[in-house]
Amino acid sequence: MRHNHALFVYGTLKTGCCNHKFLKDFKAIEAKAPGIELHNGPGYPYAVRGNGTTFGELYFIDTETLKRIDELEEHPNYYIRQKTKIIILSDYSELYAWIYLNNEGLKWPKIESGYWRC
Repeated sequence: MRHNHALFVYGTLKTGCCNHKFLKDFKAIEAKAPGIELHNGPGYPYAVRGNGTTFGELYFIDTETLKRIDELEEHPNYYIRQKTKIIILSDYSELYAWIYLNNEGLKWPKIESGYWRC
């Protein structure tokens, strides 16, 4: 199985959260997304481009898993999957990964810490 997609998650897909079942077969790497703000929505967070840093997990996944998560996130009709710069916390290396963004988050309170707890 080829794990050719880098995916950064910050909400219900993280370890211990309700949708982590989609990523349970892949290794979580602690990471952060500079230039991404996190907003506290109705039981799940929204990420938007802005002034802030979002903390989450990075995964290297296969195409089938990415398609299943696209369905979960209702891409491209609700969340929009885009590439963004990610920094791996263990060694501060940088790469670009997919992230799901939704500007509807601007209607909700900003999470100043950049970390959403499920």
